[in-house]
Amino acid sequence: MHADYEFYRDKYHGNMSESDFLRHGKSASDFIDSVTFGRITAELMEDGAAAYKIHSACCECADVLKSRSDRADGITQEKVGDLTVSYAGQKTARTVKAEMYSIAEGYLSDICSDGVMLMYRGAAR
Repeated sequence: MHADYEFYRDKYHGNMSESDFLRHGKSASDFIDSVTFGRITAELMEDGAAAYKIHSACCECADVLKSRSDRADGITQEKVGDLTVSYAGQKTARTVKAEMYSIAEGYLSDICSDGVMLMYRGAAR
């Protein structure tokens, strides 16, 4: 995983529980690996500035995933007398992916690994 709960809680200042972070952080890390084409290496994580950005991207993406799961039922308000029910606009999987891609791009677009930008979609030399 690209961030641990200690980083999430103490440096990113996130507020989800450790068990929620473990679940959503894993999914966020998998997403980051996908959009960086597996270019995040142990050597790259030794660079403090790059590691901080990678950890932060993971945490923010995990928050997006947690937010989506929190709204899974879609109900934001409920009233019993005269029955009033309000539904939240549920984000689609495509919207969530687009939001997480934008987050990853914001943090990772200027990081280079072995002479290739992490999010570069072209062929590596």
